[in-house]
Amino acid sequence: MKKHKLNLILLLSFLAICLLISFLYEPVLSNWMTVRVPSLKSQDGISFPPYSPNTVKPFGTDLVGFTLLSKLIQGFKYTFIIVFFLSLAQLTISFIISSFTFKYQKKRWVGYVLTYLDKLLTLFPKPFLLLLLIIPIYFTTIFNTEPNPSSNQVLLIKQLIVLLLISLPNLIQLFHNELIYLFQTDYAKASLVLGSTPRRMMLVALRPQLTILSFALFFKTVTQNLALFVYLAYFNYFLGGTLLIELDLGTQYYLPLSNEWSGIIGQNIQYLAVTPWTLLIPMAAYCLFIFIVSQINQNLKSILIGVEANEII
Repeated sequence: MKKHKLNLILLLSFLAICLLISFLYEPVLSNWMTVRVPSLKSQDGISFPPYSPNTVKPFGTDLVGFTLLSKLIQGFKYTFIIVFFLSLAQLTISFIISSFTFKYQKKRWVGYVLTYLDKLLTLFPKPFLLLLLIIPIYFTTIFNTEPNPSSNQVLLIKQLIVLLLISLPNLIQLFHNELIYLFQTDYAKASLVLGSTPRRMMLVALRPQLTILSFALFFKTVTQNLALFVYLAYFNYFLGGTLLIELDLGTQYYLPLSNEWSGIIGQNIQYLAVTPWTLLIPMAAYCLFIFIVSQINQNLKSILIGVEANEII
């Protein structure tokens, strides 16, 4: 138990430090960090980006000269905030809805709705459904409004609503099935006979089990959302909007306006063979973030299971 608590504290502290550094980027760090290297002079003449990590320490630059270190620092807070609050909203809404579906589970329409949603996700995989819904929204917003902070915020909100909705059916189904299972246990049946209400049982008696389930689903949802972000970025649908610039005649380069990490990955996928560091370094940071999230989940689960066991004893 102590080992898991120590690991959890270290992991959360690391994330907190990274968040603090990211929030300090605009007001402090950007003033003394090298944000962009438009050109370099040497004995061989003037060279232009991209620059490898050997030329511009520590991670090199992208195709237009922005240093990857500054982009990763700036974009981490957007990556974290978006995926955290999106996953939290998905979990909260799905639990509330599943509470109602459990309450009215004997109603015939509840079974029909849950069955329909289950078949819908079986026929249409989540990534395909995401593209199907988000592409019209993306192009409608881009072509009908001029690029500005207000229109970018509207686009981001629409994107997050779509991401929220496509994950709800699966989470509702999981919560609904878990509630049915928990209320069929002998302990739950005895509590109901003695006068307890389903609402009180969910808030008190079944809280340890539901807490463990909620945290497990939360971190699972975080990981799935991070994967969906990269899937969108692969098709150049960046969260918060896209800036399209022309490098050379016929060469276009997509820039994510928020520098959210999946956008940094998506904008450089097609340049893997030419400038591998522009993809591999952000991908390594993204994988490290996912690994830390999974480790937090495992350590927290071990702590909660230990607490639940002690309460039962």
